[in-house]
Amino acid sequence: MGFAEEYVDMGDPLSPALFILAVEVLSMALIALFEKQSFRGYGMPKWSAKLNHLSYSEDTIIFASADKASLEMIMSILHDYDKESGQTINVDKSFNKGDFPFTYLGCPISYARGQKLFYKDMMKKVKDRLQAWRGRSKPWSEWDNVCYPKNEGALGFRSLHDISKALFAKLWWRFRTSNTLWSNFMWNKYCKRFRPTVVQWKGGSQTWKMMLQARDEMEHGIWWEPKSGSSSIWFDNWSKLGALHDLIPIHYQNEILGDELEELMSESQWNYAKLQEVLPANIVDHVRMELGHFVRTNEKDKPWWMFTNSDQRLAIQNLLFPMESLVLEVTYRRSVNENENQHSLKMLVLSESAGNRGSYFHYRSFCNYNMAIPALVVWQIWKSMNTRRHGGAVSQNKVIHEINRNIYMLAKKRYPWLQNMPKCWHRIVELLENYRLPLIYKQVKWTFLDRGCFKCNTNGASKGNPRPSSAAFCIRDSSGEFIYAKARILTVTTNVVAEAVAIEEGIKYCVLHELLPTIVETDSLTMQKVQDGIWEAPWNISLLVRSIQRWRKDKDVSVVHVFREGNSVANYFTNLVFDFAGSIQ
Repeated sequence: MGFAEEYVDMGDPLSPALFILAVEVLSMALIALFEKQSFRGYGMPKWSAKLNHLSYSEDTIIFASADKASLEMIMSILHDYDKESGQTINVDKSFNKGDFPFTYLGCPISYARGQKLFYKDMMKKVKDRLQAWRGRSKPWSEWDNVCYPKNEGALGFRSLHDISKALFAKLWWRFRTSNTLWSNFMWNKYCKRFRPTVVQWKGGSQTWKMMLQARDEMEHGIWWEPKSGSSSIWFDNWSKLGALHDLIPIHYQNEILGDELEELMSESQWNYAKLQEVLPANIVDHVRMELGHFVRTNEKDKPWWMFTNSDQRLAIQNLLFPMESLVLEVTYRRSVNENENQHSLKMLVLSESAGNRGSYFHYRSFCNYNMAIPALVVWQIWKSMNTRRHGGAVSQNKVIHEINRNIYMLAKKRYPWLQNMPKCWHRIVELLENYRLPLIYKQVKWTFLDRGCFKCNTNGASKGNPRPSSAAFCIRDSSGEFIYAKARILTVTTNVVAEAVAIEEGIKYCVLHELLPTIVETDSLTMQKVQDGIWEAPWNISLLVRSIQRWRKDKDVSVVHVFREGNSVANYFTNLVFDFAGSIQ
């Protein structure tokens, strides 16, 4: 909603001050509407602050419900404001009914994820400009190449992908560290039940989705300086080791009822007795050593970005010297066990130094994952050396963070089925070294039926999918005695077609010979889902599915799924028939 200026020009120095004074009156009047029981405001997430307008620059956006009485209250306030302030509502900009998407400041605005069609006009303008450049006989190169630094022979353009990541990382920082109307709204909408560090994407705005993608890189670098103990014991990085939720076994976390850090504090400092009660000894020793000078205050815990402090800068030329900054030692050992030769790789990394004091972590071999770790470390050191050589700033924490992030991303890519992958690399190694694939087993056997019932096991097979195929079914009574079995060669087709043929012929035989009620067992989950109406039938078996449904109509015939081990007889017939010409019965 815009206003037409009167009495004072927009360029006058008094204009902004007068506008702010006037809009403050309007804002207070709109907020006062929530005190009326009959007023129905704009729908907001539960526990969120009540909101019915936003003011910025010389515009005001009003949020309202479609309730007629509520709209009349808002219009009444606007008319009173117009009368008393002398500002006239710009009707051309306000109260126009429109559709999504609409263009604002040159960009399309929509209520859902933007489609490519929405940006058609913008893309056309960019292409037209590029065509004008192309006509000037300029050399062309890929965008990724021109984004490298000038001293490496490129143009030094900023990568749009990196800019986007940086913007969403900044949004995550503001969401986690600020107490604003926007951050409170996002917290109440998406994080009321779960901590921001562990909440998962389950729908919502694309902005929130991209913020979650930036979360893993951001959270490792945010340190919550303990003051009053308002941060979380398990989910905030107050110890400089990362979130304890990712570092220590879960049973430690169950030994304390609360979650706020103040429970581990006394009136003025740490409660070391409580710390030793709920945390492992090595964590307590680290707190005593690194955070022992803590003094409790009444201020909220303060967030810091760990990788930009000037006092944590280090010289890259010292990275490879032991006991000074970062140590990389790659050695191979061969140990002989009773049954096999085992190659193991040990990498020793000194993460931080303070005088002659440092922390060592050890990697031991598992699968091929450890073979990539030295390359990741050396690669990051090489990048840091080049950055330093070309005048860039490098900190020790940044180098360690990048190595940790690369190892984490490699583990996530290599082992995608592990859902709770720790974010600290030494915990990743410990997890993978101790990880054993779970042995899942289920007893599969042919089950007997009630007296008078029949079971028809069906199976289809293809020697190449599509290649020569076969279909078979066998029928047994409630005691397991064979009644009839048949298998035949099909033309060149696929597995799913062969499965459908076997089911159709088995049901047809049972219906024609009155072998009812019948349970049809198939090891094809696709056919079972199609018969139950859960999945749509593929086009190549649609006719067969309709035929099966016709034979089943008004007949006591059910189709169920069985594991292949429980369908071994029918499977035997489908393979046996390939040794014969035609069919066997």
